[in-house]
Order: sequence, then structure tokens, then C-alpha cells
Amino acid sequence: MDTTIQEVRPDELADTIELGEVTLVLGAPGIGTSQQLRPLGQSVERLPETDVADDGELVIVEDFVSAAFALDDESLSTYLYEYGQKSLFSISGGAVLVTNPRSFDWLCRSDLGVSGSFIETVDRVVVVRTPPTAAGTAIDEVRQRLSGGTHGLGDDERAAVLERARYPPYYFTTSELQEHLGWYDGTVTPEAFLPLSKHDTSAVLLPGDVRRVFERYEITSGPFDSEFADVIARLLPRGGLPSRIPNERSPAVLAALALVAVGIAEDGDWLDSLVRNRTLSPTAEALERALDLPPGTVDHLQVFAGESMRARIRERLTADDEESIFDVSREALDDAVDALQSESASLETVSTDPEAYGSSPLVGAWHWDGPEALHEAAAERELPGTIQEADETDEEGLDWRSFVDGEDGNGGDDLLDALDGGLVVLSGPRSSGKRQVAATLASELEDWGTTVKLPDLRNPDQIRTGVEATPNTVVVATYGAEPAKILGDDGVRALPEWVGDGSCAGALLICDDTNRERLDEIAERAGCDELPAWTDRVEFSVKDPSVETDRDPAAVAQELLDAIGWNTVQFPSRRNVDVESVADQSTLAAIASVPDHALDGAFVGRVLAEVVDIVSTTHGPDAAQQWLSFVDDLVADVGRNRSSDTEGALQYRGEVYETAITAVALANPRTDEWVHAVALGVLEVTNEVSNPHEESIGGNLEPFATAFSGALARLAQPPDGSVVNHGAIGCVDETLHAMVADDGWRFPLHFVYGKAVGRIVRRAENPAGSERRSRDDRLTRSPVRFESQRSLYDGRACTELRVHARAVADGDCSPEAMADWVADIQSRASDAVAIITDQDAGPADARSVLRRRCRPVGVRTRVFGRPDRPLARCRRAQHGKHSDSVDTRRGSRGVS
Repeated sequence: MDTTIQEVRPDELADTIELGEVTLVLGAPGIGTSQQLRPLGQSVERLPETDVADDGELVIVEDFVSAAFALDDESLSTYLYEYGQKSLFSISGGAVLVTNPRSFDWLCRSDLGVSGSFIETVDRVVVVRTPPTAAGTAIDEVRQRLSGGTHGLGDDERAAVLERARYPPYYFTTSELQEHLGWYDGTVTPEAFLPLSKHDTSAVLLPGDVRRVFERYEITSGPFDSEFADVIARLLPRGGLPSRIPNERSPAVLAALALVAVGIAEDGDWLDSLVRNRTLSPTAEALERALDLPPGTVDHLQVFAGESMRARIRERLTADDEESIFDVSREALDDAVDALQSESASLETVSTDPEAYGSSPLVGAWHWDGPEALHEAAAERELPGTIQEADETDEEGLDWRSFVDGEDGNGGDDLLDALDGGLVVLSGPRSSGKRQVAATLASELEDWGTTVKLPDLRNPDQIRTGVEATPNTVVVATYGAEPAKILGDDGVRALPEWVGDGSCAGALLICDDTNRERLDEIAERAGCDELPAWTDRVEFSVKDPSVETDRDPAAVAQELLDAIGWNTVQFPSRRNVDVESVADQSTLAAIASVPDHALDGAFVGRVLAEVVDIVSTTHGPDAAQQWLSFVDDLVADVGRNRSSDTEGALQYRGEVYETAITAVALANPRTDEWVHAVALGVLEVTNEVSNPHEESIGGNLEPFATAFSGALARLAQPPDGSVVNHGAIGCVDETLHAMVADDGWRFPLHFVYGKAVGRIVRRAENPAGSERRSRDDRLTRSPVRFESQRSLYDGRACTELRVHARAVADGDCSPEAMADWVADIQSRASDAVAIITDQDAGPADARSVLRRRCRPVGVRTRVFGRPDRPLARCRRAQHGKHSDSVDTRRGSRGVS
């Protein structure tokens, strides 16, 4: 035998591995071998994955026995025979097979094609253990990783910790292993306690307690042969992460299924005991050794004993020959079942609750949550109508797959594939169901044995220790919001780092659409582009759910007024709003039971108009102003929730008031007092946000410009093809002029008129149904309507025509059609010159001035290239007086 056998401490393991060799590593469960080896090469969990390594790269099979059990339609000799087709011995970089002594011994005694002589085939056998002289140092190293300090541990406490972390010797039973190895001496496994946190809520079974409960039993189980497999395999339910779907012929899977089948048939209490209490990796092995079960059985047993899986197995028992399954199961596991049933109460008695184990120096203070935090966050954000009703569910509850949409039409199953060893970004509008999808997905994954953690990522390097020590963990976090809120660069970078180095089995990052641009900026700044897990991430979006967006605006308006105390309180106040708040949603969304992303500007504008209709029955404009101002504040909240930038929020308010002004003017076209009252809100916010140092939409005229231009365009050419209401146009036009300060330079008027014509032009280029009319008629009539009662003066016509030309240039039409539009604008520019000259309303050189300002700038420059300067630069007035007008002096705008 040329195999080298050596014993090393865990921190010495990495230095013993040689590239190009096949090394068998034997270590106690929870001793930390995988964490020591991961930096050396490519880690895999299934044997077919060993071909993914690059040439010369070391391959690490993290649990060799589990990988052998997972082989479905291939023989193990394919990988272990020196000249096999996929032989591990042919990997140029070498291979490391990691397992624990008892598991390897069991494998060699099975009929799966591995004998004890395999240790004579490998190049090196490395036995990993901590000798008694180094046990105290091992304890201190773990404590250092937990808290950064090792002070304050007395002799008695250290002795108690060593006893709790003790792993007893294992004596090999296979003759070849007895000959070459003899036994695996006792050690300590302090790292096995790293998955526990002082803040956990579930009790745990500790290995020493389990050994004491079953130490008086002599149990023999099996055989778990092909006949046993043929009967039991039909009970296996399938689901979860694709790479974690168990092999139905695995001895560990079959033993777990058989135990659950007997427990169901006999209504065994011990099933509930195993579900309620967590087990550490040394605890699971202690239970398997005591009951003579295949290695890995306890992990599957705790999954199949869960309520959801137990129900599936019960259904299969009912459908099949329950008696034959029970007989086969009892025959193989009779002693084990009797021992479990006898000691069910003892398991509950010896279990350790969080208050007890939380005081251990080996237990960290990891701040993390489970799926319940996602369910709570989803409930806090749920509005009626946004999540499908309970009767629209599958056997697992909410059919979350139907809510998920990928870039190429991918659905929920593709999300599972992407999450399995990868990073998934789940996006969508606020209250679209992202957290509900994530919560239901997380619960389903936990049903299938995956641990789901929502860690506190303010200090990712510290909590990473607990995450990577917890097997089969999927991490879930949210950027910019709860739960598991991420804000900093380190938190964003942590997820792709953990996925890339195998610290977790996958990661799901939730992000609201309003935060997505910021997330991408943070990721770029944090250097995520250099991480393969980030560049290979898969994006999914939550489909817009069925939201009741056709609610009657009048009904919503009445609910809104009732909620804010109309006619019941003297002054409106946020403290008096009678509505249950919804996380991340505006007050108006909560009142309307419609999420902010579905509250489009037209709908909210109609609601605002209905509010005016209701309050005008008992109050005049002045008396109602405080209520309208309060409603405007609520509208502003919606805009901020719909957009991550200020300009988007302002644009939204402009769209709201466009509809509101139009509706109010049509409802009462004989007076402009209510139009003026409604428009005060948009005027005030326009003056408030004006900034002379920044360029804004419409040259710092938003949302004023959008509101009035949209209203004028709607009234001049009604979208529904109805008769034009000239009285309504006059009301809006009067209000517009009243709100623009008359100081000689009236750019806002010209900009609003031009923007209105632009809206009409775009509608003319895309006519539909009753809206189809002559575009020449649209362009010719509209300015006349707006100006029918106004005299022209120098500069006004040219400015309007210049903005009209901008609208034409923005239109989507053919070059021939564009030429017709340009010719028409040039013709009217000449007509305007003639009118002004004939009226003697302008200076002597009016003709040259207008031609210079209209034709070259308004037509040629705009059609063939954008102007080099913004339309207007404005600043706030420095005075404290307020009036209902926009200061339009050149270079200044504010309250005048």
C-alpha cells in the first residue's frame, strides 16, 4: 500500500492537500473541514459536478457519502475506479473526498460498490481531529470568531464547554479500515455550535444528551436493499431546490420515509419531537449511531416528519398498499421505531431551549430572521385586491409561481433553478406582492429542508460565520426597505460574495422599482461587477397583480373626505386621518385600497375633481382651501412613492392636476373660481421647487406646465370626440393668466401654449376612433382658442411658434409629413409678423426680430438640432409676500 495516512488538526488541513492527488479526508461532523478546504478549489455536492473544474483545478466533494447516495442511474465505480469513464483519479488538479468516519465505514459495508480497500487506492488519507492538548485552543479560536475576544472563561466553565463539544471515539467495523486505521480517536467539535444564535426561538437537541438517552439500547436496522427500496420509494414527495431533490434509492432517504410511514400508521409522538427540536450535525450522527441508521437519515427524517411532508406521505400511503409498506418498514426498523417511541418524552425533556444554550460561549449572537419575517412584512404591505384570494391556491398555499415573470417569460420554476446556487434579484412596484412571493417561496423551501435566513447585513463579515456554518442555507435580503434591509456597499456586495464562495446555497435580493437605480449605483461602487455571482445574476419581476383600478372616483373621494374628517373636524391633520396605515404606501393608497403604483394620474385627478364637487356644495373656494391643500399633500405622497426622483414625482402631480383642472372646468364652465382653487396646489409646489442652479423639466416650470398644457389640450380637443366646451377653456385660460405675473416677460404662458399644441400634435399623429380628425384643423384652431381674447405683442407669437415647432419635431411622422408641418409653421410665423406690424404693437423692426427669433430658432434649430441652452432659468423670489401668481421675470421665478 502506497497510501499516506496522516493525522492533522483542522487548521493544518489545507497545508496537507497536494494538487494532482486524490485525498480522502476523515473528520468528525462539525469539525470544520469544508470551511478549511473551500478556498483551495472548486467545491461540489454531487459527483456528476466534478467535471466543472478547470484544467489543473482541485475538486472538493464536500460530503462524499451523501454524493454517493445521490447517484441515480450511474454506478459509483464510474467515479472511483482508477480507469473509470469519469474517474476522480483522472482530474488533473486532483480531488478531495470529505466525509466522517462513521459514514465512510457504513458506505464500505453497504452494497453500493465501495469496499474498505478503497483507502489503498487513494494517494492520501488525512484524519482530522483536535487532540486533547489543543482542545482549549480550539475553543478559544471559535470564541474569537464569535465575538473577537476570549477573556473571562473560567476553569469550570471551560470544562463544561469541552464536555458539551466532546465527540467520542469511533471504532471501524470494516476489516480493511480496522487494519489500516483502527479507530478514530475522540476530539472536540466547537464549530458545530456556530449555526446557533442567542436570538433563536427553537429548542435544540445536543449530541451528549442524545447519546445518554439511547445508550442502553442495542439496535440493529436494515437491510436497506433493492427489495426494501422498491416498496418504500413510491412514498417520496418531490420539490425544493433542484440540486437538493433526493434520490429515491438513497438508503438515508428510504430509511427516513419508512420511519415516517410507521410513525403515521401508529400515530407516534416521536415524529413531533423531532420536528420541534433542531439537531446539530454531531447530534444527527449520534442519533444515527444509536439507532443503526444510514448516514444522513436524520436530516431527511426531520424534513419528512414536518406537517406538510407528512401530509403528502399520508396521501401516498392511502393510495398504495399501506399494509405492505408498513410491514416492510417495521421489519427493517422495528428496534429503531420502538426506541424512538419509548424515548419520545425523554427527547422533549433533554432538549435545550434558547435561554439555556444562548449563554454558552460557543453560541453566537447572530441577528437573523426566518420566513415568518417575510410573512409579517408582506402582511404589513398588503392592500385589499393586491394578492389573490385564499381560494385561488394550490396544495402548498399561495401559487407564488403564477406571480413571477422573468425577462424571457420565465416563471417560478425558473426562479428555483436560478436560486439554486445563484443570486436572484426580484423586483416590482411597491405592494405588488414581492414579499408575499418571497415569503411563500421561503416557507416552501423550508418544508423541503432548506434553511432560509434573513440576516442583519450591517456587519456582513461577522454574521457570515453563522451563515456558512449552517448547511443548505438560502439568504434573503431587501435593498432599501424591510425586512433584512440593506443600505451600505458592504451589504450589497456580501450576497454575491457568499454565493460565489459557497457560504450559502443561494441568495434572493428583493428590490422595489423605486430603489432599483440606486441599487445599481451601489453595486457598481461596491465593485460587484468583478464578482461572477453578480454578473451572472438572474432578474425576475413580479407580475402586476389584479388590482381594482376601476373604482368609482366619486366613491373614493367620499371615502377620502370621511377619512380626513370633512365636516367633523375644524382643521385637517394627519393625526386625525381615520385609516389603517400600510407600510410603504401612501395614505391615499390605503384609503382607496389601491397601491400607489396603480394610482395613475388620471384616476387621482378624477378623485380630486370629485372632492371639489362634494365640498363645493357647502363651502366656497376660500373656505375649502385648507382641505384642498391637505388633499394636495396626500397626492404628493403618492408621487413620491411612485418615483425615486423629484422630477418624476413632480411630473406625476402635473398629470393629476391636468385631469382635475379639466374636470372642474367642465363641471362648472361659468366661473373660474374653483379652477383657481384647485390650481393653487400646483402653483405653490412649482414655486417651492424652483431652483436657479438646476435644469428641470420644462425649464423649472413643473408641475405647472404639465397641468395647464394638459388641461388646455384636453379641452381644445376632447379625447372622447365630444363637443368643445369654450366656457371651460375660458375658465382655465383666465386662471392661467391670473397666475402668471404681468411684468412684461411672460414665458410661462408661451411655454404652456406650446406644450398644449404639442399634445394635440402627438394625438394627431396617432389618431384612433372618435379622436381621428384633421391634424391641420387641430393645429390651426387650438392657438386661436387660447388667444381669442388676448392681443398679440412683440415676442409672444414667436415664442409660441418656437414651442410649437418643438412639438412637431418630437412627433413621430414621415419626412414628407414633417415638411408639411414645418411649412405651415413658417407660414403662420409670417402671418404673425404681419399682424403685429399692422397693429403697430411692436417696435419698428418687429418683422426682422420675429423672423430672426421664430424661423431660425423655432423651426430650423429645433427640427434639426436642440438648442444649446435651457428654455428658462428660474429662481425663488427673495421676498416673503405670497400671492397667487408665478413670477416670470427673466432669470427669476417664484412667488411675487
